[in-house]
Amino acid sequence: MTARDYNAEFKDKPSERQYAYQFDAVLRRYVMRSLDPFLLPGKALEMGCYTGDVTEMIAERYADLTVIEASEELVAAARARLDGRAAFVHGTFETVDLSDRYDAVFLIHTLEHLDDPVLVLRRVNDWLTDRGRLFVVVPNANAPSRQIAVQMGLIPFNSAITDDERRHGHRKTYSLD
Repeated sequence: MTARDYNAEFKDKPSERQYAYQFDAVLRRYVMRSLDPFLLPGKALEMGCYTGDVTEMIAERYADLTVIEASEELVAAARARLDGRAAFVHGTFETVDLSDRYDAVFLIHTLEHLDDPVLVLRRVNDWLTDRGRLFVVVPNANAPSRQIAVQMGLIPFNSAITDDERRHGHRKTYSLD
């Protein structure tokens, strides 16, 4: 297996992005509002924080928040942004050692980046309290945009990983099944 450069994967250039109108920010707020009815009070764990957009929203809901991130540059960016409202652990999900248990674990647009998702999900099971909940949000392989891309010949099948997705660290595209 080739070593990954977690610092390089998040550095897609804004000038190369094919979308506008801050769609990602709108989507993140919608995702968190959708999860709100299912959140339990207590301690939270975010797995993968990028620059801290979702981390800020989780910190609004949880005073006790731990974040795991593999990129030290992203840890620094999110830590500065959160100003002490979260504890950060620099490491990979596969190797970090967590002694705490959590009432909410968030994998928001992260599962598709994992080299060994089954191993990580098994570890998450050990990090949850007895009443704890895991919240997973991933891009949808069966989204209309991907179905259209298949029909247009842009990708061979719905769950195909494009070169741009691969450069951004995606390893798999999920569907509900």
